[in-house]
Amino acid sequence: MEKLKEEARRLALDTGIDLMGVAPAERFSKAPEGHRPGDLLRGAQSVISFAVRIPVGTLLTAPNYSFLQFGWLRLNEILNLAAHRLTILFEDRGYISMPMPAARDSGPAEIIREEPDPEIRYMGSFSERHAAELAGLGRIGISGCLITKKFGAHVRLGSILTTAALPPDPLIEEVLCLPEKCGHLCVRLCPWDAISEEGALSHFRCTAGRSGHDIAHYKQMSTLPPLLAASKAMAYTDSGPTTCAICQIRCPMDPRMTSLPEH
Repeated sequence: MEKLKEEARRLALDTGIDLMGVAPAERFSKAPEGHRPGDLLRGAQSVISFAVRIPVGTLLTAPNYSFLQFGWLRLNEILNLAAHRLTILFEDRGYISMPMPAARDSGPAEIIREEPDPEIRYMGSFSERHAAELAGLGRIGISGCLITKKFGAHVRLGSILTTAALPPDPLIEEVLCLPEKCGHLCVRLCPWDAISEEGALSHFRCTAGRSGHDIAHYKQMSTLPPLLAASKAMAYTDSGPTTCAICQIRCPMDPRMTSLPEH
């Protein structure tokens, strides 16, 4: 299995992936029911999580036009291609596998409460952030973004589920989010006051602030069947790629951003 894992790693790197890790399915025992590897793929033994970095030049003045493509859309294409290629690799080796969509795989938002202080909650079919943490790629920070050692929060994530029992990667025990060092930068910079110092995230403030939608929009969307709502999200017919992502873009934990040459 170690040889198969290495073959998968080489294929991922050849597809443009920067980081890859493996988590055994049992690490997801605390995930919500219906969102565990075995709930989605019968007999799932492992989750392969992978990440692709956002280019430094894109980040320097983001959010910008470059970020829409190379911090979001194009990176999701790379992740989906890698997921498909890895899935076919394992299928050819005799292991049933399922590629998970890179983002936008949630149904309609759950309405938690309405006016005067609305709140909603989105939940994807499978949490890429938690999968990445459980596969040893990084740790989730107070903004909700995954923070990696090599690229900070400046990555996008993908994964596949597989019936192959692959050798797992160790968890990262080191704390990578250091709010006392950056002064809770993501909390202070969020234009929608969507992040608290305790790490709570308001889905309504985040999404409504970026899109301009009110709670009535999310109530209307909540009547759609889950797959229809997800298809509209994946096709960007409900809303486009994020034009904010300040919490991710301005996270200072990327070592590339602290070692830039002076010009």
